[in-house]
Amino acid sequence: MTPPRLIVVMQPTADDALRAEVLPPDALPLRLPETTYLTFLLHYPDYDGDTQLWVGDESWPLEPLAPGWWVARDQLTDESIRVRFNDVESGLQLTLRPSFRNRFGQCVLRLTSPDEETIPLGTLLFTNTKASEAQLGRMLVYLWERQTGWFDGPSRVGVDHLLPPDSVFGTLARLRADLLFLHRQQPLFRLLPQTRLLPVRQRLANPTPDQLTEAALAFVLENPYCLEPVEAIDSTTLIWQQTPYRLRETETDLLHENTDTPENRLLHGYLTDVAQYLATLPETLAANSYAEAPVWQREAMTRRIRAEAGRLLQLITDWQAFAQVYLPVRYPEFVLPNALTGFDHSDHYRHTGRLIRTWFSTGRAVGLGAEPSLSGIRSVDTLYELVCLFRWLDAWQQQGYVWQSFEPAPKAMPSPHERRPEQGFYYLNHPNGSRVLIAYECLPSHYQITVPYRKSMPLRPDFVVEWTTAEGHSHYLVADAKFRPALPVREHELPGLVMKYGHGISPDRSRRPAPTNRGLLLLHPTVPPNVASGREGFWFWQFPRFDPFGDQPAPLQIGQVAVSVDNSDDYLGRLVNRLLS
Repeated sequence: MTPPRLIVVMQPTADDALRAEVLPPDALPLRLPETTYLTFLLHYPDYDGDTQLWVGDESWPLEPLAPGWWVARDQLTDESIRVRFNDVESGLQLTLRPSFRNRFGQCVLRLTSPDEETIPLGTLLFTNTKASEAQLGRMLVYLWERQTGWFDGPSRVGVDHLLPPDSVFGTLARLRADLLFLHRQQPLFRLLPQTRLLPVRQRLANPTPDQLTEAALAFVLENPYCLEPVEAIDSTTLIWQQTPYRLRETETDLLHENTDTPENRLLHGYLTDVAQYLATLPETLAANSYAEAPVWQREAMTRRIRAEAGRLLQLITDWQAFAQVYLPVRYPEFVLPNALTGFDHSDHYRHTGRLIRTWFSTGRAVGLGAEPSLSGIRSVDTLYELVCLFRWLDAWQQQGYVWQSFEPAPKAMPSPHERRPEQGFYYLNHPNGSRVLIAYECLPSHYQITVPYRKSMPLRPDFVVEWTTAEGHSHYLVADAKFRPALPVREHELPGLVMKYGHGISPDRSRRPAPTNRGLLLLHPTVPPNVASGREGFWFWQFPRFDPFGDQPAPLQIGQVAVSVDNSDDYLGRLVNRLLS
């Protein structure tokens, strides 16, 4: 049975948005009405019946379009829908209504057949913390039109709190935040523990009169051997049957502060329960198979889960050792009482009670999410990187270069849990014999890198662009996409980028002639108004002034290029034209 495949198209008009390359050739011609839609095209050859497409909490009927193809249109004539679109004429500004998103920022796409059978299509998960809704919409539309398939397959996300709640990664992210909070509160737990006064049976030698409680006197009456006759009478002498005695020892119950409280027992139970969950998580995932995902993705996810669970287990082991010393209890508790009034003792106990209540009341995720094979997770930075990748390809093709081939990144480059289908090497050739190589999030084999490592993997730039003239002279530049304000990037991140990517990458001279490094470029979506050369869309900060496009040797050149999230400019094309001229 062929799984369903969904294509989302922002469609100003039928002729403009639905191009031939969107659908396979055997499905053409497909004609849609000439009006503005958000169009959902469903390729599902094995299904033939009445179906509705649900996006969030709204549904549209699916209509047959061609054999195996169904379509649902979200028209813009309704005022409630028009709120989502800020620019109907250009069709570029797409914003999802709040009803489309839950508190995790998800947009769930699913099919519901007449017999109420739900077929999951995927979850579009994003964050607009660094992008406005208009910018996010432009990026989504641009990538939808380029058929990136960016929502296929699980991957990393830069914002942990936006992970889906039914995903094991969402649970691990929440646990990481909770355990780090507990570690930061250790000094407060040591100085201000939750305690209570408990009677403790103690044997007292030569007790004083103020220590003679009823329990102590009862012990004396039951054990008269504790009394020793004396001749002298003082403040410690007992008179019994007109005979003075000295009390050699006795037993009594004294009140002592004790940390064996319900709150501390729950804290021990929480740590024990989390440790058991993490220890059995790999086996639990094996039992809850997600076989629809590719094998390499399943293996990568398993490795990532094992590594993260191991790190969290180490945190829990350290905290349990701390609790055994400073918060000892007789036994841990795993059941929440009706009221946790003791957690109001102090702020650190109050916050701890909240995370314990959350853990025991919400349960744990044991899978990769409800739709593991299509649960695409992308941060805004990743979306912007993909936009820049296709803008690079467009810029070189405008100069007459022809697409030749694509080579996926090696398995060890980048890290397996960060791998995406678009990562790899893009080759373009020119009829005059020159050629271009664009490496996206990987490094060509004839380069070497000496930079810091992160999670046992060397840090690599977003783009390495190498072009070789027909005469055999090679040049390259390094580009890093930053969807953040340009000024903080220049002030705080640029020195590190220069060391990592400007000086940390060098050609391997043992294999081929060393190409000339043309510099380090920051890709940013806006042009600052105070930059004089901003009218060109790119500029360099290197001093003293020199010709960045000349043939004379020069120190490392550092610059910035404006790459908008739509097609409103062609600054990369101008830059490539200058490089070639």
